[in-house]
Amino acid sequence: MLDYGCGVGLFVKACTNDGWEAYGMEPNEKAATFAIDNNGIDIIPDFKSLEKKKKFDVITLFHVLEHVHKLNKTIDILLNRLKKRGTLFIAVPNRDSLDASTFKENWAALDVPRHLYHFNPSSMEYLTDKHNCRIVDTIPMKFDSYYVSLLSHQYIGTKNKYIEAIKSGYNSNKQAKNNSNNYSSLLFVIKKK
Repeated sequence: MLDYGCGVGLFVKACTNDGWEAYGMEPNEKAATFAIDNNGIDIIPDFKSLEKKKKFDVITLFHVLEHVHKLNKTIDILLNRLKKRGTLFIAVPNRDSLDASTFKENWAALDVPRHLYHFNPSSMEYLTDKHNCRIVDTIPMKFDSYYVSLLSHQYIGTKNKYIEAIKSGYNSNKQAKNNSNNYSSLLFVIKKK
């Protein structure tokens, strides 16, 4: 498995400990060095080195795709390294969530200029179709609403930000569960067509 944008490598380390042949890719040199030195994970330094690896059963991008500068090229490269029956997992903030509409320009998941793209289920459907893939499942990331709400309340200077974040996160999840399935963040499970 490959975790693209692996940070300090904790997920890769957990997968390795669970018996996976796991690799990470991380553009931040400090994080990549920490992953190697402190977590003992195998870092693939660049796309040229990735081409030399055998194809992967699983590729993950957890809150990474919104940061990628060459979006379509990166997806093409990663899909080329995914086995025909492999699975791609992409987790992104959902711009259609209640917390996004509540906090508007203060929604922490906007994170401009670090977030170059802002996704929702429709845009992910478009993106996967464009790359000859299909979404086979969409899984809510329920804890993200609390974290994003906390940061958003911090941005607007809320005095009781922890309590308000719990309320906002709960309300966001409740609305998503009751009618829209538009949770604060979504994990898309993707297969090649």
